Amino acid sequence: MTVKRTSRRKKRRHSTSAAGKTGGDAPASADPRRRVHIVDHQPISRYLLSQIINAEPDLTVCGVSDGLANLPRVIRASNPDLVIIEIAGKSADGLEALRAIREADIRVPVLVFSGGSCEANAIAAMRAGANGYVCKNENKSTLLRAIRLLLRGEERLCREMTARLVKDFSLGFVDARPLPVDLLTAREMNIFKLLARGLNPRQIARRANMDLHAVQSCRQRLKTKLELSSVQELQCAATRWLASQTSATA
Repeated sequence: MTVKRTSRRKKRRHSTSAAGKTGGDAPASADPRRRVHIVDHQPISRYLLSQIINAEPDLTVCGVSDGLANLPRVIRASNPDLVIIEIAGKSADGLEALRAIREADIRVPVLVFSGGSCEANAIAAMRAGANGYVCKNENKSTLLRAIRLLLRGEERLCREMTARLVKDFSLGFVDARPLPVDLLTAREMNIFKLLARGLNPRQIARRANMDLHAVQSCRQRLKTKLELSSVQELQCAATRWLASQTSATA
């Protein structure tokens, strides 16, 4: 009887070992889809983006974030191949999210998806470290093409798409006349430069150690002195001015 029980134990051990070799010890099949993490504070926008991406056979959404809270840690945990960041027209949260990713040295391509002033947002996004930019008024195929260009490492082509977008939006949007920036005071010039970098009034107030009302008043004076009719035109004029200064010194 003792011999028989031992024989059964050996058979069970042999069976377990065989199962381990064909199951648990075998490498799991890797998901071939490329992983995308979405950063967007709007639930509907997150949902629609997820639907578009998950409908593609080669793409999957691996994580979503609705703000800056622990963003670098969350993105590292989701291990994406690409991050998409939404920039709302009147909010700089998307740019702050982009800067947080770059400051944390997370080396993953970032595509900015934005509405509002496409020219101004595109320039601000690329300066903050984005690898590509798609405006919300583009169609789905343009978004997916930009995603796949970055995933294939073709950042140059994606940047060319952005450059064309900026050029197209600049036509007739703000005239190309030289801005009379020599009329600005030192404080106004400082605010103008901060606007060119894509900061909103609250961020400018913190950076320049000013009251929010004072920043808003200064913005109105800038419009008057530079003969611009709207805040949107002022923002675009500032970003174009900064771009011209950079190219002149390159």
